[in-house]
Amino acid sequence: MARPCSDLRFASGGDFVYARSRNRSAQGTGFSARDAREGTQIKTILLPFNDEPQALPALDQACLIAHRFDSHIEGLYFARRPQILPVDGIALAGAGAYIACMKDEDAGHTDAVRGRFAELMEERGVPMRPLTEAGAGPSASFEAVEGFEAQIVGDRARLFDITVIARTSDQAVTDWEAMCESVFFESGRPVLLAAPHTPEQLGRNVAIHWNASHEAARTIAAGMPFLREADRVFMITVAGAEVPGPSAEAAVANLVRSGISAESQTVEAGGRSAGEALLDAASSVGADLMVKGAYTHSRLRQLVFGGITRHVLSHAELPVVMAH
Repeated sequence: MARPCSDLRFASGGDFVYARSRNRSAQGTGFSARDAREGTQIKTILLPFNDEPQALPALDQACLIAHRFDSHIEGLYFARRPQILPVDGIALAGAGAYIACMKDEDAGHTDAVRGRFAELMEERGVPMRPLTEAGAGPSASFEAVEGFEAQIVGDRARLFDITVIARTSDQAVTDWEAMCESVFFESGRPVLLAAPHTPEQLGRNVAIHWNASHEAARTIAAGMPFLREADRVFMITVAGAEVPGPSAEAAVANLVRSGISAESQTVEAGGRSAGEALLDAASSVGADLMVKGAYTHSRLRQLVFGGITRHVLSHAELPVVMAH
C-alpha cells in the first residue's frame, strides 16, 4: 500500500523533520496521487562519495530523496591506486614491496571512509543494509572500486533510478563535470546535480526548462516522481532559445492530464544570457528543484560558445534533475 505523500525537510539544526501533505487528485481526470506514486518512484540512488565538505550537501539531498521514496543509496567510493611511473631501461628495485605497502595503506583509508559514510547515514536516519535485503524505509550501502571514475559512474548509473552528483572543489580526486557528462551520455539515466547548500525542502515547487527538445521531454519523463508530488510546477521557456517542437502550453496540458498542477511561463532574456534568464525565472517562482534537458546543442559548441546547460551546471543554486 502506498504511504501518504510526505514532505521531508532539512532543518537548520541538522535534523530531518516530516510534514504531511494532502493527497491530491487532478480535477476532472480521476487520477489520484496514490495511482501516480505507484507508477513512478525512485527506489535506487547512486551517490559518488568522497569525504570532503563540498560533497556533504549532495549526501543530504540524496537522503531527502531516499526518505521521500523509501530509496536505497549506494555510496560509491573510488579507492586510490598505487602510482609507479616506469622509466625506460631502469628497473625499479623494491617496486613489489612498495605496491604492497601502498595497497595496505589504501585499504585502511577505504575502511575509514566506509566508516565515515555509515556514520553520516546513521545521523540522517538511513540504516546501512545490502541492496538485496528487504526492509521498510530508506537504506544505504557502500561500494569501493578502482578505475577511471567518470567511466565507472557512467556504466554503473545504468542500474540506478538516479545519480546524485556533488559539485566538488577543484582539488577533489574526482571530476564532477566528467561524471555528469558520463551519466548523460553513457547511462540513459538522469542526474540530480546537487545544490551547493542543502535546501530546507526539495521538490515542492519545481521549475521545468522547456525548449521543445527531445532532451527536455526525456528529462520530464525521468523527473515524474518529483513532478507528481510537487505542489506547483512551472514550465519555463526562454524566448528565442527553443528548437522546433511542441509548445509549452501543450506540454503543460499533458502534465495536467497526468494529475500534475502545472502552468507555463515565457521569459525574455533582456540582455542576459539564456542560462541567466532561466535561473532568474526559477528563482522568481520560488523553485526548489529544476528539471532540465542536458545539451540540446553539442558539448563542443557549448564549450566554445557557451550554452544554457553549461551555465546551469556552473551556476545553479538549486538542485537540478538533468538527462540527455
